[in-house]
Amino acid sequence: MGAIFLQILPLFIIIAIGWFFVKIKIANQNWLKPISDFALYIGFPALIFANLTNNTLDFNLVSHSFQLVSFLLLGMLILILIGLKFFKSSQNKKATYIICFLFGNAAFLGIPIITTLAPELTKIASVNAAIMLFWVFSLGLIIVEYLTLNKPQIKQITINLFKNPLLLSVIFGLGFNYLQIPIPKVINQPLHMLSQTVSPMIMLLIGIFIALNPPESVTELKSAAIFSLLKLLIFPVLGILCFNYFKIENSFSQLTQFAMPAAITPFAMAERYKLDLEFICNSIILSTIISLFSLPLVIYLINFIG
Repeated sequence: MGAIFLQILPLFIIIAIGWFFVKIKIANQNWLKPISDFALYIGFPALIFANLTNNTLDFNLVSHSFQLVSFLLLGMLILILIGLKFFKSSQNKKATYIICFLFGNAAFLGIPIITTLAPELTKIASVNAAIMLFWVFSLGLIIVEYLTLNKPQIKQITINLFKNPLLLSVIFGLGFNYLQIPIPKVINQPLHMLSQTVSPMIMLLIGIFIALNPPESVTELKSAAIFSLLKLLIFPVLGILCFNYFKIENSFSQLTQFAMPAAITPFAMAERYKLDLEFICNSIILSTIISLFSLPLVIYLINFIG
């Protein structure tokens, strides 16, 4: 487990550098949008497309990945919906919990970690992230809009889903791979150069976000701590036990990305759906910090039990 910790530690050191840049007044709020826009529209699409077109992909693995990721996400969603039946809270609060649980950092943090731990799984890691995005931006948003707007805008959700740059990069990447369309070197090389820049930039972004949104008091962290425990340990361990019980193999990348901390995306959605912004910020911060220690434990359990 110590070896796993040391492997992912460099990524978290970059997060700490982003936090430090804010403290010494180099980075500020104005850094967030340019970096996140670069990652969303340029860096990660380039990374995913380059990963998927580099070598011939086994599409049986893609189908296998879709089944596993769907099982994990939908299973977690069902448990959350059942759990929320026993809590007296507003519809907006329930929507906040759902969106935070579903939006794990499977792409921005998950892909770099899988690439670090198991480079041969980089392609599948990209596919996993896209599958998670598919469910989150379709079924997840339908549920959230039902709770907060009472009338889900399914047509607009569908349009926005297929305009998502990360999902589009997977669709085109799989298409080029399946049709065996070669990528000219003059295009392939810049794609790889862009893909190599995005991971450290995202780590900096997370650190900057954490520094700019500190919790106002310790008491505010209680609900975020419970959320982090469920998201980072309880649900991943349930997934590991289920996969072991059914003797499901080749699930390392899916389970690892499922155990990622909360993503920053819900923060951007808070205003539209009147979500609990304080809970979202605290959950992102606390789950990201705790994940430095929970991820090695989960990965150790995956390897030990699997």
